[in-house]
Amino acid sequence: MKLLLALTLAATQAAAGPLETTQVLSGQLLLPVAKLSVSDTSPDNAAPLIGETVMLGLSAFDPAWGVLTGVRGQLSIDAGQGLMAYRNESGGDWDSVATLRTGWALGAQMLAPLTVLQRVTSNRDTKVVLGTQWSTLAFSTTAGLDAFVGTGSIAPALTTYVGAFINGGGGGATAIASVLNVDGGVGSPDLDGLTGGIQWTYSWLRHAELSFAAGRTQAALSLDLSAGAGSFTLTALGDASTSRADVLGWTCQGDCDAFALQLDAVPGLAAGAAVGGGVSFLGGTGARHATYLLQVADEAGVGAASSRGMQTLTLDVQVAAPVPEPAPALLFWAGLAAMAWWRRR
Repeated sequence: MKLLLALTLAATQAAAGPLETTQVLSGQLLLPVAKLSVSDTSPDNAAPLIGETVMLGLSAFDPAWGVLTGVRGQLSIDAGQGLMAYRNESGGDWDSVATLRTGWALGAQMLAPLTVLQRVTSNRDTKVVLGTQWSTLAFSTTAGLDAFVGTGSIAPALTTYVGAFINGGGGGATAIASVLNVDGGVGSPDLDGLTGGIQWTYSWLRHAELSFAAGRTQAALSLDLSAGAGSFTLTALGDASTSRADVLGWTCQGDCDAFALQLDAVPGLAAGAAVGGGVSFLGGTGARHATYLLQVADEAGVGAASSRGMQTLTLDVQVAAPVPEPAPALLFWAGLAAMAWWRRR
């Protein structure tokens, strides 16, 4: 019996581009033992079919990894298998045609329409034809990506049909389509069924990260505005495999009416780029303190919305209460006390 093997997720990085995570299934059963016989004329669009749908157990894209930007997959029929077309000995110049088609879907989303992976034709001169050169079924999509996002598994469906039809026959003509094992060019019934290998790849970007320091993570900053104003810089960390960042805005807690924050909303700040901001003290007596929470997100409109992340930066600003000046009377008496002490000395 052929085995189904799920390999561990493997992440790679293309040069200066998105990361890729690939899953591989080998020996996946696509179609049980398949042999189909038809008699008399049967055009292709009315050909009898044997079909099977298998649900693939694949890991969903975990949004903790980053932002999903694309999905692609490929099905390749395993070597050592073939599709046979056979016609009987009846007279007439007609063909027996065997076809194998496969389609790929995730729920209602069609990933790859029914595609002919093998078609072979036998005729009165060559009554048995065996095809072993299979086409691959592949898809690549950047649409409907939210359907692939989650923390569990997804079940894309592969539907495979084998069909036989008679082209121009009649009067007792018989056509047969059969999936065979191939050994040294000789076919024998495939008792294990048709199998293939699956490759499934996610393309993604790391989540955006802004920092109050260049080259390292710093998500909090404190500013003393005793001089009246202070400034700061936000730097986007990461590389070409990191999502751009959108600065969405901020909220404030504390003595917010005593300060004014200046920071433009920034769309699409690329890794390595920076934006400056400042806070001013508007005046007043006594100590003042406020906390600004700056909201940052992965760039809007890029990748699956459900995989985009959010980040909150904390900016604390304060003005300490000034030390009160001594009253004049207190200064006078302190001076007399000092003179009396000096005379005693």
